[in-house]
Amino acid sequence: MVLSLSSVPTDRRTDTDDRRYDAITVFPGRDSTSVTTVIPAPSELFATRTHPLAVPILFDMDGVVLEGPRTDQQVYDDAADAALDAFGVDPTPAQRRTLRRTDIDAIDTVCEQLGIETDRFWAQKESFASAGTHERIRSGARKVYDDVDAIADLASRTSIGLVTNNRHETARFVANYLDTAFGASFDVVLGREPTVEGYRRRKPDPSYIEQALTELGADDGIYVGDRPKDVTAGRAAGLETAFLWRPHNRSRECPPAATYELESLVELDRLPLDS
Repeated sequence: MVLSLSSVPTDRRTDTDDRRYDAITVFPGRDSTSVTTVIPAPSELFATRTHPLAVPILFDMDGVVLEGPRTDQQVYDDAADAALDAFGVDPTPAQRRTLRRTDIDAIDTVCEQLGIETDRFWAQKESFASAGTHERIRSGARKVYDDVDAIADLASRTSIGLVTNNRHETARFVANYLDTAFGASFDVVLGREPTVEGYRRRKPDPSYIEQALTELGADDGIYVGDRPKDVTAGRAAGLETAFLWRPHNRSRECPPAATYELESLVELDRLPLDS
């Protein structure tokens, strides 16, 4: 059942925070340059605030914070091409099309044909995709939604996290942007690791949400997403879920398992945060 927010109390607790994170692995880039890819280091991502009277709120990123439901396919096309250049191979058009997509088995087959290690190609492609995404955000080609400032207000009242199927490097980039632009300082930030196995752990698998809860020392909370698989993953992790309406999902129905239904992130201020 999706609950109405009309009678939700608004009392909140305030607190302050400090944060810290640092975890990188460097992969060889084209022409022997280096490409930095950030990999989650759970105990070092962010120093967690303590909010004994409030449940944490975790946010999906694409379609919730960033406009649009996913990374533009052109970013992945360009990333695959850049990775192929870095390895100095010349695939057939059909092979190139396969490597631009995300069919792991098909990519593994083509990598074997080209004499490339699948894991190394995947890491390179992920890193170039992050770089391309960050440039689109910097240039304004991809924007954040105009209600994300509501997250900053919540950050002073409860623990908040950013947990996404997108790459961890991009999740951290967006978290830094939100902190700088809006003062939204996340207690934990998790995206997929730049590995094949990391890709397989995406939602609706609840693994990354469960990892975030472990980092927060929490076993309950609310996960905010814009897709049915966000609701599925959040519920599987033992959380309440809030389904957020955005222009790209208006043709869907609200998933019946969602606890709340939101028209805007501003409405989060009316959710029951007391544990």
